[in-house]
Amino acid sequence: MPNMKSVCLISRRADLPREAFRDYYERQHCLLAMRYLPFQRYVRNHLLGSEPEVDFDCLSEFEVAVGFRSQDVLDSPAGVLLREDEQRFMMPRELMRPAAAVESLLFGPPRDAEHFVCSRQLLLFKRGDEAAPSFARRLAAHGTALGAAGPGVRRVTLDLFQAYPGVAFGYDAMLSLWLEEGARAPESDWPAEVSMRVSSHESPPEQLAARYVGPALEGAAGGS
Repeated sequence: MPNMKSVCLISRRADLPREAFRDYYERQHCLLAMRYLPFQRYVRNHLLGSEPEVDFDCLSEFEVAVGFRSQDVLDSPAGVLLREDEQRFMMPRELMRPAAAVESLLFGPPRDAEHFVCSRQLLLFKRGDEAAPSFARRLAAHGTALGAAGPGVRRVTLDLFQAYPGVAFGYDAMLSLWLEEGARAPESDWPAEVSMRVSSHESPPEQLAARYVGPALEGAAGGS
């Protein structure tokens, strides 16, 4: 059975430069989160540049087993610990923008064969008044064509988003282009709402499995 996927737009604390935000996320917070949340996939896409400018610094991707309720962890003592750590480098949780996501592979090898730190181009789209099925079909065809447009694209995926109630996520879909080192994303004849260059940090599956201890704080001695 496929995992459940969600994404979240996260902004750094106002007094932190982007590099400090990224370093804290990668060296401290993501390791802490792995202890208490049973991620099947965990990716932090750190912004390097965008057109136009955006008000967030990271688009994170999370996959968990179907039926898992992350809110149960967030309501536990482990959740208190996670929220305290978030305050050290990111804007308050109320300003995070999460959404459910359904991912499909359009071009290239499956994500199982992964470089765990790599360059990606993320293209964010709004659906407007177009019917959802038509929008999804056209965007899938467009993403497939981008993958075939040049040798520098290694993989293309499509994510269709569904914002959670009360959350103004702002986007309906994302094309992700995995790029070979030094390659540029091909020109697109369908302008994205936002085009972002990111450094994509994916935690290896063996690290996710090794670090997970469950939501109870027992066994958390020694930090993360």
